[in-house]
Amino acid sequence: MGIRYFAYSFPAELSEVAMADPRTFIGAGPCTTARSTEPTAPCTCGSAVRNLREEQRLDLDKAWSDLQRLTRPDPWPEPPRPAFRMFEGYVTMTDRGWISWVRALGPEETADVAADLADFQRQAQGVVTDAYVLEYLRAAVTFTSYAASAGRGIVYLIG
Repeated sequence: MGIRYFAYSFPAELSEVAMADPRTFIGAGPCTTARSTEPTAPCTCGSAVRNLREEQRLDLDKAWSDLQRLTRPDPWPEPPRPAFRMFEGYVTMTDRGWISWVRALGPEETADVAADLADFQRQAQGVVTDAYVLEYLRAAVTFTSYAASAGRGIVYLIG
């Protein structure tokens, strides 16, 4: 198990809801897997759970931390590249486990992330050699490209 990363796209008309409460689109407990809730209803761990099309969901397993490290500003005082927004965040450790990091990115920001992530993928060729990380980078590019082309935003959870 451990700390993982899940993302889901949402329609632009629900951006205000997603930005106010990203968990509405993610759910909690056993629903926080590669299966998400109907975008208009919070997770109830029952009838609300449905399969989303593959291009509407992303599971980065544990590769999120590598992608976070690879896209974060270097050196730190520099502003982050847009792709970093998709991987930014850390869980908060507690004596009973952790509290997940959750964020929503609106459709405009998702488009910026998608374009930058595709650029990063081209730049990473020959530099990033870990097949595991490259596989998940490819999946992230596919996911964000779809979301951007459809005018959708994304919510993500690290936890």
